[in-house]
Amino acid sequence: SLRVVRNGIGIADQASLDLAGVQGLFCLRATDDAAFDEVLLLSFLNETRCLKMEGEMMGEVALPGLAASAHLRTLYAGNLAGDRWVRVTPGQVDVLGRAGAEVLQSWVPDGGLRA
Repeated sequence: SLRVVRNGIGIADQASLDLAGVQGLFCLRATDDAAFDEVLLLSFLNETRCLKMEGEMMGEVALPGLAASAHLRTLYAGNLAGDRWVRVTPGQVDVLGRAGAEVLQSWVPDGGLRA
């Protein structure tokens, strides 16, 4: 279960989303100067989904930079300098730009080795 809470005295649920089978959860900032993480990458056994905060609402979004590899689980995702993200899957490493809108570089091991 994914819950969004606000800081303060006590904890009050602001939102809740039940998702079965989540293997990993990665928080990302759209830009280097963003005040908060606003993108969540959810890694499942055979896919990766993306949730984004829009004001007070959170919803699933399709990012063009992840479309070709959305069927792969994400082993790691994080922010890089210059408004870029890195995403590691069992078969490749991608550097994404423009908040996941495009793949800037991709690396695949020689011989197509897979973890």
